[in-house]
Amino acid sequence: GSTNPKPLQVILIPGAKLYQCPVCYKTLASSGTYYRHLRCVHLKLRPYACPECSLTFSQKFHRDSHVKKFHN
Repeated sequence: GSTNPKPLQVILIPGAKLYQCPVCYKTLASSGTYYRHLRCVHLKLRPYACPECSLTFSQKFHRDSHVKKFHN
């Protein structure tokens, strides 16, 4: 068998434009926030590294805020 997990599916709630996470059942307002939630919370991706101290962040905004607060 394959060692790759099945892709997570979006569950659209009938009568509403909400997306529900199939892992934790949190509802989110858009597909963009749904996919960001999956990347940050469940996949634990942190692709944005601080160029000064190498801390990593799940979102570019958080990295940029860190750099502004601690390295400027």
